[in-house]
Amino acid sequence: MLKRFYELRNEIADFMQIKNKPLSVLNDLKWMCDLAFLVDLTGYLIDLNLKIQKQGHLDPGEEGSDSYETSREAALAPTGRAERHHADLKE
Repeated sequence: MLKRFYELRNEIADFMQIKNKPLSVLNDLKWMCDLAFLVDLTGYLIDLNLKIQKQGHLDPGEEGSDSYETSREAALAPTGRAERHHADLKE
């Protein structure tokens, strides 16, 4: 949902302008950079969550350092996602 909002930000700004309810935050570069960073961060977290679940290492009842180490290694491994949004913002 957050990623979709980011992708449609220009259309949303246009729509709100037509309705005479402009969203000033969509013109604020700092706010947009924060939003882009948040979109990227949630993307990384989603990738990590899926990767850990796929490997079968996300068991709430499982305890011990082995589970932690495996999760840590999965977190540090590259996700393979090339698309990041914070890099496309320009002043």
